[in-house]
Amino acid sequence: MDEQLKAVLEGINALKSGQEETKKKMENMQRSQEETKERMENMQRSQEETKNELKEGMQKGQERIRKCQEDFKNTLEKKIDNAEGKINSVVEKIALKVEEKIAVVEEKIEKKVEQVEERIREQNDERIEKVAGNFSQRVEDLEKKLPACEKMKENKFVPTSSVPVPASPVSVKLSTSMMEKRTGKGEAAEILQTLPETERLNLNSLYNALDLRFSQKYSKDYARIQMKTRFEQTGESLQEYASEAERLTNLAFSDHPATVREAISLQYFVDGLKDGEIQKPVRMAVVQDLKSALLYALKLEAATKGSRRDRQSIRGARVTADEPCESRLLKEIEKLKEDMQTIKAGISNQEKRNFKCWRRGGTVHLRRNCPRARKEENTVSSSKQEN
Repeated sequence: MDEQLKAVLEGINALKSGQEETKKKMENMQRSQEETKERMENMQRSQEETKNELKEGMQKGQERIRKCQEDFKNTLEKKIDNAEGKINSVVEKIALKVEEKIAVVEEKIEKKVEQVEERIREQNDERIEKVAGNFSQRVEDLEKKLPACEKMKENKFVPTSSVPVPASPVSVKLSTSMMEKRTGKGEAAEILQTLPETERLNLNSLYNALDLRFSQKYSKDYARIQMKTRFEQTGESLQEYASEAERLTNLAFSDHPATVREAISLQYFVDGLKDGEIQKPVRMAVVQDLKSALLYALKLEAATKGSRRDRQSIRGARVTADEPCESRLLKEIEKLKEDMQTIKAGISNQEKRNFKCWRRGGTVHLRRNCPRARKEENTVSSSKQEN
């Protein structure tokens, strides 16, 4: 019993000692946990501190970036302002230079316009002088061509009718020339022959007859009618047709300005072209006057003639190259076929015929190849030699 009690006591003591050890271990564990907690707290503190430091650094970096952006914007704005100022100054300089050049060009244009106006005035004056000279020459020609009426007294010249005569220098000169001249020649004398004897002394009827013959208003109507029916004729060159169109327009529209006459002559020239290959491109081309249209039409005419020659040469080459190759070869082939047929027919006839020797009556050889005939010929020739 004592031993059992001792064993029990020893076990109890061992348990107590084990409990104490476990308590110590638990205490140690608690201490270690507390230490770990402290470490964790320290770590959290350090993390918070680092976070705060990072936040402060980020804020400082953002502030620096903002400052840099503001500085960059300011520098850009300054540079842009400087560039705008330079551009404005350059634009102003360019504008001044352009204005100066425009002024110089305007002065040159004004000078050229003045020169052109002076030339036009001079040309107009020359034309007016020419027209006046031509008019005076025509009047003088009319005065020269006016025939004298039948014999009449100079002091007793009285018109048969009281029709008022139009007041014009032509009528006055005609009346004076009729009073002065007794003999007439040319077309005016023929006009007098158309008037009856009772109206030859009437200035009004004489004026109307001369106006009908020599006035331009009737020639204008006739020229307009000719222009409507005038086209390019066969064998007529483009230069001749253009000059004829210009002449008719000047006659028909002499009271119109030169630009209008140029446009009318151009239109009639294009409408009257005979060749459609030339008319269509000239009509579609941007041509301003008759001369440029004539030059363009001449170029087209030369080009079309060259292309037609090329086509004709190509066609001639085709005819000369194709006809012999086809017709001659076909003819030769037909002749060869006919010859072959005749040869075949002759061969077949020779095979069908039975040649006979008329001396011996055999079919082995012909008469000219008969040996008996040859022997007879030899004997005859030998006998002749002996004699």
